[in-house]
Amino acid sequence: MRHDDARGYRVNTPILTTKKLTLSFDEGRIHALNGVDLRVEEGEFVAITGPSGCGKSSLLHLLAALEEPDAGQRWFRGCAYEDMDDIACFRQQHIGLVFQAFHLLPTLNVLDNVLLPAVPTGRQMADHACDLLQRVGMDHRLQQYPAQLSGGERQRVAIARALINQPDILLADEPTGSLDSVSAGYVLQLLSELRQSMGLTMLMVTHDTDIARQADRQICMRDGRVIA
Repeated sequence: MRHDDARGYRVNTPILTTKKLTLSFDEGRIHALNGVDLRVEEGEFVAITGPSGCGKSSLLHLLAALEEPDAGQRWFRGCAYEDMDDIACFRQQHIGLVFQAFHLLPTLNVLDNVLLPAVPTGRQMADHACDLLQRVGMDHRLQQYPAQLSGGERQRVAIARALINQPDILLADEPTGSLDSVSAGYVLQLLSELRQSMGLTMLMVTHDTDIARQADRQICMRDGRVIA
């Protein structure tokens, strides 16, 4: 897709690019990523597969700017992450995150959980949150709490929360991993429909080969590297 660069010229550029991303833990003894190069186009659905511990989640965390790499670079529409004035603002405006464990706050009801990342707050965002909850089939549970919901329902609320700020990119880390097959199928269908209707770019970490086959493209990782 074409975008204006900083000088106002029209350029062709991917939405996400990485070059030689490296990440380690435990004072360098554990290598999570070993020089990952990645290019993701606008609107793509990319499935990231590979065995446990191969670096899939670490890659998502770096793309979401939740962690800093030891080395390498990341770009969003041609703009380097390190050149951004406010990386937290970038994440809030452009990245939606969905996790396997839902991460809903137990003391907040459904509506307030969805509104939690919203900026600005107020009536306008509350209406938007209700609209999102209607789209995920949870508008009848606005005042209920996470403990009162099934796993599939919690994930639908988590998806609505991830979309509250109208992000460009949805990063999903095993979003169906804690669900039964029926709920998993519903959530996957929902994500696919929302991606199409909202024009999202989606990267999903998954161990499910059936889910991976539905993506536009698969990336397989092993030992911190992209191997296919």
